[in-house]
Parts: sequence; structure tokens; C-alpha cells
Amino acid sequence: MRPDPNRAKPLPEQHRLINHAADRPVYLQVADRLRLHIESGQLRLGQKLPSETDLIDMFRVSRVSVRRAIDTLRAEGLVTTRQGVGSSVCRTGPVQRITLTYQVLRTPFGVPAVWLNDVVHARMPTPDEMTELGLATETPVLVITRRTPPGPNGARPTQVGEPVLIPVDRVAFEYVANPPLGQKPTPARTRLRATKRRGTPQ
Repeated sequence: MRPDPNRAKPLPEQHRLINHAADRPVYLQVADRLRLHIESGQLRLGQKLPSETDLIDMFRVSRVSVRRAIDTLRAEGLVTTRQGVGSSVCRTGPVQRITLTYQVLRTPFGVPAVWLNDVVHARMPTPDEMTELGLATETPVLVITRRTPPGPNGARPTQVGEPVLIPVDRVAFEYVANPPLGQKPTPARTRLRATKRRGTPQ
């Protein structure tokens, strides 16, 4: 059988970096090492990971640990697995962690209501957006739009800045109250934390 030119060669001495006595599970340590090789470019976009057998030999761990490590990377969107083909790198960048905010407002009737300052919706990217974001496949993107809350006397909400566009497999969200109890509101243009891209508010 001819060797697959797109499959990564075994990475030497990886077993020395696995601590079987550590509190961190072995499969997560294996995932950590593979993630580092992906993000550093040693495992390139589209490149196949070493085979399951090679990974077992490289890390000197069980097949179960290798499979759980691959499952972890697949859940993070870093690798994709095809039956009979194996796993390959489908994303090389780290996950962005973004803080979205909300406010608790008082309605005219005195009833509290939650207002989302940052609105998120998903759609498929255009061909130009795929090129700009470096997407190898048609990964959905999230469009994040910031808006002001309704004003007094029926003033309508208004959009703040341009929408932010982020591939769905590159982001993790958390919602926090703005303002925190007893504090003044944060200026609208400082609330969204994200890696700078075209149209990203700063």
C-alpha cells in the first residue's frame, strides 16, 4: 500500500510529555499536545492526523484515550473525522471567547424585563466571506449586532457600529449583566470582546 502523502508523520518523543500521575486526564493531555501542534502549524489545515495506531505508539496511551482526545478536538471544531479515511485538521485558529451583555429594564408598568444588548443570528457565508475568514468548507457564521435599549417616550433601539461576523466553530459565548448591580453602564463600544476583524467594534 502506498503511503498517504497528506497524512502527518508521527511526532517523536510525545510520550515524555504525558504525565500519567497528573490530575488532568490522560486523554485531555493528548488533546492538549495535538491542539498545540495544530495551532502552531505543525499540523496544517487539511492535513490528516497520524493514524490511531501511530498516536497510541507516540503517546504510549490506550486506544480509548486516543479516541477520547480526537473526540475532544472534534467537539472544538479543530478536526473532522470520516469513516474509513481518518481525522484531518479543519481549523487552525484558537476559539474566540466573547462576552455578550444584557440589561434588566423597567417597563412602563414597573415589571422588570431583560433586554439583550448584543443580538446573535446564524447564516451561511457568502463566497467572499469564506475567502476573507479562511473557511475551507461552508461553515455557518454568526452575525453579532449591538443595539441600544429603547429610550424614554417610545424611542426605538438603534444599532451601534457594524455587525461582527465570526465562524460558528471559532467562538464561545458568555452573557453578563451590564451594568453590574450598583454600577454605572459600560460605554456601548467597549462591551463586545473579540479578535479584531473587518467591522469589529473596538
